[in-house]
Amino acid sequence: MGIYHLSVNIIKRSEGRSSIAAAAYISGSKLTNSYDGLTHDYTRKEHIQYSNILLPQNAPIEYRKRETLWNAVEKSEKSSKSQLARSIVIALPKELSFEQQKELLEQYVQDNFVSKGMCADLAIHNPPKTNHVGIPIDENGNLTHDPAQMNYNNPHAHILLTMRPIDEKGKWESKSQVVYMCKKGMEEKGFTAKEYKECASEGWEKLYSYIDGKKKRWLTASEGEQFGLKRANRSPKTAPFGKVNPIIEEWNSLDTLKAWRKNWEIAANEAYKAYGLDERIDSRSFADQGRTDEIPSIHIGPAASHIMMIDNSIPDRVSLNQYIGKYNNWLNRAAERYHETIEKINTYIYNTALNILNAKNMLAKLKKKKSKLESYNDKLDNEISSYSSIINLVKNEFNYAKQANIVSKKKIEKWQKEYLASPMFNTIHRKKLQEKISREEKKIVNREENLLLLEANCNISDEKDIETVEAAVLELTDKHEKIREQIEKTDASIREYMEKADMAAGITDPMIRQAVQEEVDSILEANISQNKLYMIYSTKEKQRGL
Repeated sequence: MGIYHLSVNIIKRSEGRSSIAAAAYISGSKLTNSYDGLTHDYTRKEHIQYSNILLPQNAPIEYRKRETLWNAVEKSEKSSKSQLARSIVIALPKELSFEQQKELLEQYVQDNFVSKGMCADLAIHNPPKTNHVGIPIDENGNLTHDPAQMNYNNPHAHILLTMRPIDEKGKWESKSQVVYMCKKGMEEKGFTAKEYKECASEGWEKLYSYIDGKKKRWLTASEGEQFGLKRANRSPKTAPFGKVNPIIEEWNSLDTLKAWRKNWEIAANEAYKAYGLDERIDSRSFADQGRTDEIPSIHIGPAASHIMMIDNSIPDRVSLNQYIGKYNNWLNRAAERYHETIEKINTYIYNTALNILNAKNMLAKLKKKKSKLESYNDKLDNEISSYSSIINLVKNEFNYAKQANIVSKKKIEKWQKEYLASPMFNTIHRKKLQEKISREEKKIVNREENLLLLEANCNISDEKDIETVEAAVLELTDKHEKIREQIEKTDASIREYMEKADMAAGITDPMIRQAVQEEVDSILEANISQNKLYMIYSTKEKQRGL
């Protein structure tokens, strides 16, 4: 894995630092600070491979000269506590060539800083690896003064950024703006000078101090004229605190810093990928990466390096880094031995997990099959019950209509005889007999109509149809019995695979048993059980006829 390092700090005048000195250091040049008259000469500094200045669109062309740019910065800052520049140090991917590093750096600076309005002074340093007293060594650890034999494995970039944006006229913007208190009607609100120009047409007026007898009042110009009062001075009322420049506020925010760090990770990893390299870097801390056992190294810094070169001693920071390196190497070797030791156990665990998952997979299929069989069985039950009900209904209706019609016909025959035997002058009696006969005939007709409707609905018209339906019911009943037999066989298979699916419970070692269960969960999460397992066990399944 590649090395990730991106640190940011502010160059402050209160700490005795200057942007001119920082620019001279990273570029290996000689620059004079017009603010304090000091000259900073780093022309003897070695191993500076590249330096350049990138400017935003509004920056004056003369700012391409390093001394002019940073003297302009020093001149714009009046306070002894001024923040002069932002300094960023980035570890460059050592797996890339110099030209690739340069292209990556320039693109990152352009996208994240220059395009946002900052002037950027950047440089690439690549000092050789040295021993504890700062003498260069080769790849074998031998002292050398031959540049061709030196081991250059620490390429890094220095970036100096301006702290103020530049306006359309090429001038530095203020870090904060005066807020003028204005009034419209009974409402009072604060505006910057630019905002006031836009809002003045809406009726907003600045507040001024007016003399009212022995007192002073804050009034607008129109109110002072209305009351005939004299203005105390020409200064308008301002808010106690100015408004921070929103661009500078964004540059200084924690979210922006996090974005810069993340964007460098993305840019470097894209470069690794573009050049066909497997290396990657991660902007997260060891804790966020899950590497809680490893200890991150600390930054040695130029002061510790200077001590090693002066008195031949090893500073505490260097000793601590050496110890951290040894500890992390031991930790990595121990992890490798651990993985080699458990490889066979993992193979056993994996195979056992596959067997368990196969059993669970087959168990799921069998349960699904049983569910379908039971559903079909219920459907047969309903059909048998329905057909049986229809047969009983039709039989009952036929029998009832047949018997009722016989009775009705006997009654009609009786009343017809009685009607013929009665005298012609007995009209009332004869009329009653006719009405009885008519009613009984209607009953016969209604019964026959009901039978016709029943035949149409049930598709049964005679006893032969009834026999056909009864035969169908017998056939369905036979199917029903066969389905019940299949359900019983499926239940037996389910019990068998339930025992196999619980194979882990039979492992005596609790750690292995837990590992098997975790491997089962892992395979399920990888979503291979439905595909890979089927391929592994398809032959067995076919042999079992499932």
